[in-house]
Amino acid sequence: MTKQYVRPSLDIDEVYKTLERMTEGTTISAGRIQAAERLLSYKASAEVKACAKEFLVAIFEDRNEQADLRLYAIQVLRKCESASEPIDLTPEQKVERIEAWRWYEIWDLKRVIVQLTGQMPPFGFASDLLSPDYLPPPGNDWPPVVVQRSWFTVIGDE
Repeated sequence: MTKQYVRPSLDIDEVYKTLERMTEGTTISAGRIQAAERLLSYKASAEVKACAKEFLVAIFEDRNEQADLRLYAIQVLRKCESASEPIDLTPEQKVERIEAWRWYEIWDLKRVIVQLTGQMPPFGFASDLLSPDYLPPPGNDWPPVVVQRSWFTVIGDE
């Protein structure tokens, strides 16, 4: 029972509207930078993403532009670039990530069973998740919440 995050995609009309917003006018605004950010953070063609990146770089390199807008543009660009770069985890972090996902999925399965049946799950309900060959969802993402395994208490968001 693994969950995978799928990046939402924009339909072609939304892409054109967002591109229009990004390129309209001669004054740079936070709204235009947000339009570029939207294009970079959703599934869009490589050409559209390249256009958005060029726009943000041009803002950052324009010394006549307001400093806060220049910094905002480069911050958006770095955020989108770092999201696409794979992160290498240390062996200790890999083990911690596996355990975090294991206990999150056990907690989530128990929660679903209780919600659907109104009863506690039977003994061994998560034996597949407790097996030594358990694998977390692909990627380097961590579970949406940290679960303390002794009482299955949600500690907080990560």
